[in-house]
Amino acid sequence: MPEDDDDDKKKLADSLRKRLTERLAPMLADPRNRLRTVVAAKVLSIVSREIGQGQPRSEAEWASLKQTVAGQEGAAELVASLETALKAYAEELRTRVAAGEMEEAGARAAAVKVIQVGLLRKLGLIDPVPEG
Repeated sequence: MPEDDDDDKKKLADSLRKRLTERLAPMLADPRNRLRTVVAAKVLSIVSREIGQGQPRSEAEWASLKQTVAGQEGAAELVASLETALKAYAEELRTRVAAGEMEEAGARAAAVKVIQVGLLRKLGLIDPVPEG
């Protein structure tokens, strides 16, 4: 049975590698898309830690993100607004959970999902919501 699990894992890894090569690699050839992807990965990590897990903010993570976008037009302002918004959201979440207005695990999970989708849309990494 463990051999079957190994085969399944190898098939899954091969499939993922193929998809990344076919779909993601061409997109990352564009430097703007590459930067957006790096920024998204860093911000999603911060969101997961600060909002999803409720850990304190890390100045080092934010400094790294700011360094990544240094010199990119409008990027510093975007990062500053994200930082301010996440700090305020984390504080509001803590306050509402402490007041018993929401269940912490569910509220954190829902918040992370909403923030992730919004961020990926804002960065142009997923399709916008169709108007209709």
